[in-house]
This record gives sequence, structure tokens and C-alpha cells, in this order.
Amino acid sequence: MSIYTTLIEFVKNLDDKINEILDRVAKLEEKRNKDFYESFNSVSDLKKKMNDISDRVSKLEEKFKIIKKGFKICRYNNRKEYTSAFHSGKITKYKLNEWIERESDCGSLAVFDTLLHVKRFLGCEYPINNAPYHVFQCEYEESKVKKIYYTNRYGDKITLSLVQVPEGTIFADRVKLIKEIDI
Repeated sequence: MSIYTTLIEFVKNLDDKINEILDRVAKLEEKRNKDFYESFNSVSDLKKKMNDISDRVSKLEEKFKIIKKGFKICRYNNRKEYTSAFHSGKITKYKLNEWIERESDCGSLAVFDTLLHVKRFLGCEYPINNAPYHVFQCEYEESKVKKIYYTNRYGDKITLSLVQVPEGTIFADRVKLIKEIDI
């Protein structure tokens, strides 16, 4: 065998090896792309599943109204009843350890999320002695109706602007006074 034949055989083998390597690289790249798109689809599927779970949680929350804790400001009237501290129309009456629901012709009941917001609303950062207001720890069910309104004796619906609603106000469908607290 001549050196020329040996060289041609060597180049053919080298060419075969290069083609083999290129085929492997192509297959690896194809697999990488497939894995990439599969992982992309997995992320997309995961997002869909998360949205589905979120929707199911929302439905459960609505079905089994979640009870939260907050604070309610009331007045104690001369008939020995706790009433809404601030009202211009109907007066909601509250009783200790009893659920009170919003009237159908009125907006949501208003509670505060923190004691700090109660104090700010009442204009103090220290205890008030002999205040006309009574502050209660309460339980509430949050409302989807995010406004406060009432129907006056003439049948007019009066809505309080959200700009007028104090910081920390939570809108509730029903409220239960738990215990009076000193601030």
C-alpha cells in the first residue's frame, strides 16, 4: 500500500469520524432544544395550574367566608346600645359577641385593620380619657362592596367618597364585637 492510499484511507476515516461527531452534536442540540421547549411548556402548565389553584382558593374563601380580626369604633347611646360611631342616615346597632350584618340598602360596615389606624383616625397617639368613642376588638367578614353608602328617608342613595374613607378602613359584610379595649 502506498503512502497515498494510506493517506486517503486516513482522510476517509477522519471524514467519517467528523460526520459522526457532527451527528452527535446535532442530536444533542435537538435534545437540548426539545428539553428547553418542554421546560417552557412545563412553566406554562405550572402557571395555568397556579391560576387554577388561585381560582379554587377564591371560591373556597367565598364559600367559607374567612373571619378576620380588626377594630370597630362605636358610640354608647342613652338607650345603652352600641351604635356606629359615625353615621348620617341609618344607625347600625351592635351587641357584644353577636354578628351584625350590613343592611341591604346600605354599603359595607367599616372597621379598621390596626389599632394604630384607629388612634390616627381619632386624632391621638395616647389614651383618651372619657372619650365619646368606644373601641372594640372585632371579627369581620370582608365585603366585596368597597364603599360606604346609605339610603336616606327620602330614598336617596348617599355614597361616601373613597377619598373620605380613613386610612386602614376595611369594608365588611358583617361584624362581631369581641371586647372593648382601652386606647
